[in-house]
Amino acid sequence: MNGKGWTAPESGRVKCNIGISWSKATCMAGLGWIVRNSEGQTLLHSRRAFNGVSSLLEARRLGLIWSAESMISHRFQKVSFELEDHELVGSVNRPKAWPALKGYGEKLRGVRIMLQIGW
Repeated sequence: MNGKGWTAPESGRVKCNIGISWSKATCMAGLGWIVRNSEGQTLLHSRRAFNGVSSLLEARRLGLIWSAESMISHRFQKVSFELEDHELVGSVNRPKAWPALKGYGEKLRGVRIMLQIGW
């Protein structure tokens, strides 16, 4: 996110914004996503909880994979994702710069290929 609020995707694409909340005390994560078109109209949204989540990074990974799989289920194409996690985005776009996240990056790249999306 750029700190200036929501920005529209380019024409012909949709944007999926992902929100994540995680509790260390309960190992619970609350996740949500919203899809909007280039005019800013909400097309679809969803939320869910995951238990047994050991870290904020794991919650973010789950959120990104769950939202990407949801885009596949709902047959969205040309999806841009937005979330506040430069490590996960870096693990996909520049894997050599993020060797500690190699496993995360490989899983996410697999989902990315299925969607043929922009990150």
